[in-house]
Amino acid sequence: MGRKKPSARRAQMRREKRRAKRGQRRTKDLESRSTRSNDVPAVAWATFEEALGGPVTPHSLVEGARRFSWSSTIEALAGVAAESAVNPVAVQDRLVRELNGFYSTNGLPDREKLMRYVNGPARNRTILHERSIHFLQQMMLLHGAEEEAAPEPRIYELALMGLMANDHLLRAQPTVGLDYLDIAFADSSHLSLFNQQPDHNTILRLAGLFGRREPRLRNPAWKRIHWPEFLRQAFGTSFEEHYYELVLPIFMWSLSVWGHPVDGERIGSPFIDTANWASQTGIGEQPLARYLDRITVDRGSARSELEGFLDDAGLPRASSLFFHKPLVRTREHVLTAASPGVFWQHLRTSLWSDCRIAANSVFPKSGSKIWLTTFGDLFEDWIRHVTELARDSPDREPRTVLTIPAEPGTDDEIEDVVVVRNDKVALISVKTAMIRGELPKEGDDRHGIIQWWKKFLFAQSHGGTAGAIRLLDTKIRALRTGAYEPIVGRKLVVYPALVMYDELGANPAAARWIRRECAREGLLTGADVRALAPATVEDFELLMTIVAGGGNIFDVLGETNHQSDARVRSAVARYASRQSTPPFTALRQETDEVMNTMKQRLFQSAR
Repeated sequence: MGRKKPSARRAQMRREKRRAKRGQRRTKDLESRSTRSNDVPAVAWATFEEALGGPVTPHSLVEGARRFSWSSTIEALAGVAAESAVNPVAVQDRLVRELNGFYSTNGLPDREKLMRYVNGPARNRTILHERSIHFLQQMMLLHGAEEEAAPEPRIYELALMGLMANDHLLRAQPTVGLDYLDIAFADSSHLSLFNQQPDHNTILRLAGLFGRREPRLRNPAWKRIHWPEFLRQAFGTSFEEHYYELVLPIFMWSLSVWGHPVDGERIGSPFIDTANWASQTGIGEQPLARYLDRITVDRGSARSELEGFLDDAGLPRASSLFFHKPLVRTREHVLTAASPGVFWQHLRTSLWSDCRIAANSVFPKSGSKIWLTTFGDLFEDWIRHVTELARDSPDREPRTVLTIPAEPGTDDEIEDVVVVRNDKVALISVKTAMIRGELPKEGDDRHGIIQWWKKFLFAQSHGGTAGAIRLLDTKIRALRTGAYEPIVGRKLVVYPALVMYDELGANPAAARWIRRECAREGLLTGADVRALAPATVEDFELLMTIVAGGGNIFDVLGETNHQSDARVRSAVARYASRQSTPPFTALRQETDEVMNTMKQRLFQSAR
């Protein structure tokens, strides 16, 4: 009898195993470079230990916090965070200048050594940054002095606190089973949440995602409740009142005032004076109080929440406290944003989170699942809308051809967005799955971060959904067989991209880590397949701005393959420095409409 023909499934598994082995051989050199150490990758922070040669003890950190007023110190640190978000170079220079000014009159050896360090090897290393500011603010909540007579730290004292905090934050233990590149990727998943610039497209994007009266809702469960009513349950009021009268005005206030010069020289502090805000805008005190109470923490509540995040020495480990409650009540009528960055992060995710909670209430058995698929529809529709605006722009170069399916998920779909220009094609896949929030926000479970991304990006189907990169690889292999001709030719150079609502594209180590893992798995291979470009939704909007203005996005995507900073946003910035791009007129007009709606509602409320 002849040998039994193997099943298609077994044959497929053998092919995948052979591809993986080829990938492992191709990446032998890369792996040798990326596994040279199991230490935490170097971060450009100045530290007390580097300056003086000895570590800072937990006891000295606690005693340092006890010297100062808890509320005044939190406000002072928040002020540094706000100014750093606008002009980080000026803040660094002022910290060094104040250290020099205080210690120049004192000739103690340790102080001279510290001055040589901050003026020499650490001159361009950050002393205070958003991550250390959050740590110090949590230290003040736990250990700061309650007495009103306790002093507020001066600038040079804040600088010293920053140097000491950096010692503690960099003293992480090696993680068994992860190599240097794994650790860089996992730690950057956490650290890339900090020190971000504001995403101005948030203004329009959130209105587009959540504010449409009749969005496309494919799940039949939505027959039970009308969309505006669902949003009312999520926000406690209509979307229009919640967004245009509460969320957006405070966001715009933070962009225009916090960290910027006010009245000539004074720098705008990241405060919300609740009494003045209500009187100046005409918004009722009760709606304002309800909204702010949801995102504010007082000292007592903060201490209770931080108790679960203390190490053996009583110091706070990475806590997601400020990501959930970005405002701290430091005085009776004053709410202080821990930092502008964490406030902006909260704004970007809070509407999503409120809707997920509401979905669990409306659909008790499967609320989270229904919301995840629904948000996927909303997000895909937003991407389609931006793509259509770019495609219809009168300034678009005719050689740049954009293709989107008639309906997402239908048989005519090549990929969510396809961009063809000459001999190149960008296959842009759009995904809405979001990593469990505590993993990157707390950042202390490196294995958990790595495992989540490996499953999401590289999982084999086994009867379920394959990983996002594995699906892209399948599309590319189909393209090579001519499956998408004549729309996309089989011989084009392929630039794969993955757009996520999550922050993968902001991680500076992501592109290199993904490149290594793709090689191990034998995915996205071939001379005419470029490395994957991980992108945020803001990155995608920037790429479409280039298309709408007549530019060539392959000049940007090509740079993500070989530059030391492979993030799309960095490649866009380099592109913009070489070539001017006209404004995305259609997107700007829609943003103006959102702003006008806000002003009209505030004006009506004020009357």
